[in-house]
Amino acid sequence: MQPTPPPPSSYVESWTPGPVSDEDPLPAGPVAALSAVLNLPDTVAKTGDPLPPLGHWLYFLPWPAQRELGNDGYPLNGHFLPPVPHRQRMWAGGRC
Repeated sequence: MQPTPPPPSSYVESWTPGPVSDEDPLPAGPVAALSAVLNLPDTVAKTGDPLPPLGHWLYFLPWPAQRELGNDGYPLNGHFLPPVPHRQRMWAGGRC
């Protein structure tokens, strides 16, 4: 029989993730590609233009190696996820 693990709160109490900063040059290619997929007559933003609503979803994307992913396809050690054993991720919805 395996010992009962401590409650999740004990893992979270001392967890203090620091800030994360990143840079991405924001080339026009991803917005142009999305414009094409959406069958728009022209790209919705060119280099130097503000991104359209939800355009930020096309940038600042991580590129982890396969060995750094868990069985669920997410990074094994996410920076903003508490170190709770056997954690499961779920995205139930969102609103913009």
